[in-house]
Amino acid sequence: MLAAALSAGACAGVAPEPASLASAGVILDAPRLAAFDHRIELEPRDHPEVVVEIDEILATNALNDPAFRAAVERWVVYWQATAAGAVPDFLGRMGSFGALVDSA
Repeated sequence: MLAAALSAGACAGVAPEPASLASAGVILDAPRLAAFDHRIELEPRDHPEVVVEIDEILATNALNDPAFRAAVERWVVYWQATAAGAVPDFLGRMGSFGALVDSA
């Protein structure tokens, strides 16, 4: 019976009226509403401490020295052009000498 009542409404493209459901013997329970706690509680997360280290070279006046800047520029050009093919080899060996370089 319910199928006939629903299909009749579906064929017409409209939802069946509640009265037609009742006449088909369908009894609908009243909706039950429950209280919903909508509060969201967030727990604080631990974040790693941010450590700001100042580069000793960048913090000096050496960058204002034209001779120093020119020397740095020459080395940058050297490693970008003349020795560009050797850079992967040197980077590959860096693990062996990292402690020595970092200790300076």
